[in-house]
Amino acid sequence: MANEEIRKVDTGIIQRGKTYRFTVYLGYDVEGKQIRKTTTFVPLAGLTQRKADKLAKEEYVIFSNRCKGLFNLKENMRFSKLVEEYFRLYAPNSLKPITAYHYEQHINYHFMEYFGNKKLKDITTASISHFFATHEPMIKGEMKKLSPANAKRIYCILQSLFKFAVTQGCIKETPCKNVLLPKKNPLEEKKQMYITAEELPDFLNLFTEYSPLNTIVLVLIYTVMRSGECLGLQWSDIDFEEH
Repeated sequence: MANEEIRKVDTGIIQRGKTYRFTVYLGYDVEGKQIRKTTTFVPLAGLTQRKADKLAKEEYVIFSNRCKGLFNLKENMRFSKLVEEYFRLYAPNSLKPITAYHYEQHINYHFMEYFGNKKLKDITTASISHFFATHEPMIKGEMKKLSPANAKRIYCILQSLFKFAVTQGCIKETPCKNVLLPKKNPLEEKKQMYITAEELPDFLNLFTEYSPLNTIVLVLIYTVMRSGECLGLQWSDIDFEEH
């Protein structure tokens, strides 16, 4: 070991044999002595020198941030792994089953292709804004940009994911702050169609025959609840005595 060459890899990183030694300098104490912390890192066998150096530099950044108390060292977690942890730890205790189901469907459909393999540290406010500006899901057989309402709906799901990541110490702060979402074009409001009071009786006559679908439609109309709320109703939610 004494004869092994010492090689400087980068600031704070030297290599001796297969072992990298990290040194982080943290200023001076009250007596004027320099404060420093050190550790070692040994990469997996069989890596090229270039690959080993790259991994060493990544580990050095993590060690340096730990020493400085900047974050909790899970920023290299992939988005897909965060989703897995979210549905394993958070959803069963904090979301209704029907809500968890819809969240998972939206995450898989909208986010996994774009963010799935990204590390959490690489997902920024700008990258999320870019996603919402360019994302075009398949709607009724046609690729269309997200409407402002749909964008806001799935953005809330993304916010929940990253809030979970912050509380679990994966990242220091959420990248969902100040994200730019699509806005409604005022000219498009004129294109919206509504049922008038005169048309409503004819519309309701379409659902007079009993069927599960007709029942759902009538419940939605008369209660003004959301479709997800209606589909999540249980018999225990209904007060038969008070009607």
